[in-house]
Amino acid sequence: MAQDLIVTQEGDSLNCKILKERNGYIYAAYMKDGQAKRNYFYPALLKDIQRGFYTATSIPSDATIEFGKTHIGIRSGWGHRLAPIADPNPAKQSYLKELQNGWVYSGHIDYFIQESLGLGIVTNVFKSRNTIAGYLVKSDPKLYTAIVSNRHTIWYIGPSLSYQRLSTNKQHSLIFRYSLGYIHYNNTESVSISTYEFEEALNGGTLGYYIDVNYSYFFNLHFGIHANIALISGIPNSFTLKDDWGHKTQTTALEQDEYAGVRHVDIAVGLVFAL
Repeated sequence: MAQDLIVTQEGDSLNCKILKERNGYIYAAYMKDGQAKRNYFYPALLKDIQRGFYTATSIPSDATIEFGKTHIGIRSGWGHRLAPIADPNPAKQSYLKELQNGWVYSGHIDYFIQESLGLGIVTNVFKSRNTIAGYLVKSDPKLYTAIVSNRHTIWYIGPSLSYQRLSTNKQHSLIFRYSLGYIHYNNTESVSISTYEFEEALNGGTLGYYIDVNYSYFFNLHFGIHANIALISGIPNSFTLKDDWGHKTQTTALEQDEYAGVRHVDIAVGLVFAL
């Protein structure tokens, strides 16, 4: 593979491999201090450009490979729901506060039509669970001591628009991502009183949005690790209630103060692949 010669207006010469010319800049790979580097040059600051000037090459072949346009990321971490707790019962407040924290599993696929602009899809799942023993349940005219368990799941999926800032050596990537999509909410509650058990599930869906900031460090042009902070929000205003016997009750118009906010903020880390 022949190499190219770039000469600056100051007379400095650079033995390099020109990769592409885009948006008025010349992108090239070259060796510096024993390591392959990448950079871009403004043609007006160059005195001469000669392609194929050198017959031999000292640049590793992988240094001239273009950075993958398709990025696939998977991650997991911690999430916290931001909706206020309205229950006046102190014992129930403590129980619900613990339900506001949970695990997050998330992923994305981005295709960069330009180095800085990508289109894709993103999905996010928030899960939390808690159990309280000795909770008093009233069933007229008696009070019963029960074990109550709740499982919360908030699932988001939607198309995304990404803006990327990529370092010249392609090792560091900072992405701002926005998505408008669908949120599904589920709260499954189990109540156990002596030998009697009862379970009901509350489900709702709504239009929501997803915003994140994502930093990636690439070990090579195809594989890296990334950290992500995200905000997911939506307000389901109708639900389907289903109990053990399959009975359903549809609520279509809740009052505003009864809306169940599913907004949560997440911090996650994971792997990213560039193809």
